[in-house]
Amino acid sequence: MKLKACFILVLLVIAGNIQAQFVKKHGQLSVKETQLVDKNNDPIVLRGLSFGWHSMWPRFYNEKAVSWLKKDFNCNVVRAATGIELGEWSYMKDPQFAKEKIEAVVNGAIKSDIYVIIDWHSHNINLKEASAFFAEMSKKYAKYPNIIYEVFNEPDYETWWEVKTYAEEIIRVIRENDPNNVILVGCPHWDQDINLPAEDPIIGYSNIMYTMHFYAATHGKELRDRTDASNQKRIACFYF
Repeated sequence: MKLKACFILVLLVIAGNIQAQFVKKHGQLSVKETQLVDKNNDPIVLRGLSFGWHSMWPRFYNEKAVSWLKKDFNCNVVRAATGIELGEWSYMKDPQFAKEKIEAVVNGAIKSDIYVIIDWHSHNINLKEASAFFAEMSKKYAKYPNIIYEVFNEPDYETWWEVKTYAEEIIRVIRENDPNNVILVGCPHWDQDINLPAEDPIIGYSNIMYTMHFYAATHGKELRDRTDASNQKRIACFYF
């Protein structure tokens, strides 16, 4: 009985160590054809939760919350959503407060050894502000393989040409500081029209993925078929 208990304890310790060393194990992520892969070029699946807009729920933006999500939900990625326009603490009204909250989550993810998406959570194009934000974030966190940049959450009524033009500029800003970490680009109609970047993708940069948002309660086969067709055109899709 004592031996069995020791064996279970050893298994728990091993499992805990594996969980604690997720980024250490998988390292620098990259995009190989249509697949997100780890440092060994093995396909990797990220599972986690997105924080609500920092400007609406700032009390959750801390290292303790990130640690809890990893331990309790087994998250290997979290998403820090920078609220741009909405709320009294939005980036537009108080950029310093916004950056402090986002960095608290990013630092928590690095400390917990999981990945983190730095999300520009806006439905509008704010090129000047986004350029300054991502210049600062990429300069500060370029050396960490934990980082994924999301340059535009859910464009709504913008055309793909507008989104693409904006994204190309933000990607240029990020790549000046960070040549390696993966960058996510949204597509029109709340990240549903993935067929548009499939027909006219961003070129000249590596490690780019296009985001597709699938809501099980409202989205169905048509959207899945559109995504499958886009994958066949050899673009990399990142699913939320």
